[in-house]
Amino acid sequence: MHDFSCTEAKDMYYGILASRVEFFKESEEIVNISGLSLEEVKQLKADRSA
Repeated sequence: MHDFSCTEAKDMYYGILASRVEFFKESEEIVNISGLSLEEVKQLKADRSA
């Protein structure tokens, strides 16, 4: 229960949960993508696979 009240991954005890929280909350790329519209994300994905 402790990990679910943490706001930062470094404060968590369970390693797997902490790594996923770090990826989604603290990863620069994910933070940038979360501000984009769905169409922009689709275009970004298409550009990367081309």
